[in-house]
Amino acid sequence: MASRNRRSVLLVALASAALLTLTGCGQSPAAPDSGDEPLKVALVTPEKAGDGGPTDQMLAGLAQAEEEYGIETRHIEATDPSTFESTISNLCQAGTDVAFIAFTQFTDAIKAVAPNCTKTKIVHLYADPYEPELENVRSVSYDTNGPAYLAGVLAAASTKTGKVGFVGGEALPQVNADYHAFAAGVEATDPDVEITGLVVGSWTDQVKGQQVGQSLFGRGIDYVLAYGGGASLGVVKAAQDAGSIVVYDGQVTEQISDVVSSTATQQFGTSIFNEVGEIVAGTWKPGHVVAGLADGGVVLAPNDLFITSGSEEAVAAFENALPEIEDVKQQIIDGEVEIPFNTDGF
Repeated sequence: MASRNRRSVLLVALASAALLTLTGCGQSPAAPDSGDEPLKVALVTPEKAGDGGPTDQMLAGLAQAEEEYGIETRHIEATDPSTFESTISNLCQAGTDVAFIAFTQFTDAIKAVAPNCTKTKIVHLYADPYEPELENVRSVSYDTNGPAYLAGVLAAASTKTGKVGFVGGEALPQVNADYHAFAAGVEATDPDVEITGLVVGSWTDQVKGQQVGQSLFGRGIDYVLAYGGGASLGVVKAAQDAGSIVVYDGQVTEQISDVVSSTATQQFGTSIFNEVGEIVAGTWKPGHVVAGLADGGVVLAPNDLFITSGSEEAVAAFENALPEIEDVKQQIIDGEVEIPFNTDGF
């Protein structure tokens, strides 16, 4: 995936907190008049859709914006880095009004193309600030240490074996920070709980994800935070075989709901919907924004399906932990709990 700044989280009390709920309070900006040409909006991702990961979230937000604002949309899967610049340039030449571009793999390409593409607004999701600022580019980062910390609280409060784990996609500084935030949540809740962290080495390889999950569950670990993108689904499959529980960073389906107690996610779809709303309203500005606690940019959301499909023992432990998680969440909001930001390896 990519580099990011992240420190805060929103834990919603119900899994029914859907995309519309997370778009903020108040009325949405009005859609353009029927006589106006629809905004041409493109989404460019380095990953394919269909694994329940970030790309699917983005497409859901794009579809919601299309329905709400009558925009014209398209999705481009740019999996070859050698095509990044030409992909963005072609969108500009085609008269694209807004280009959402996902992850920091595209940073150099955006720097190269954006100065000659000023009629197209570029929203760079999951990216650091641009220095110097580009007049038509807004970058959006996500504060995900908070969900990781709360997942640590949940894991420590729910484990029966006293062993919990963390799975990251790749060995990046920001993934290290997520691990240490998770570990801090565990230690603050029960310092006797053992913590093991591993990385898959990929954000998309579900087979490797399953192998990493099997390695953890084979050690007696019964609660895991899977922060591996598309590879996390492999961890979930391993959890089903082992009878363990996962806090998942993807979209939950009925097929996996029996072992996914909650989701810890960046709400990319919410970001896309909100950004389109600002553009339609004429309030959008270039620069950098952090999606987090205040705007629902990140969440730790209970999975309602787990309540009805999980094991009786696991569900009871989960429900018992929820009040503590709510308390800690509020303490994070109020600044009473400081989550460490440590990028050292694990």
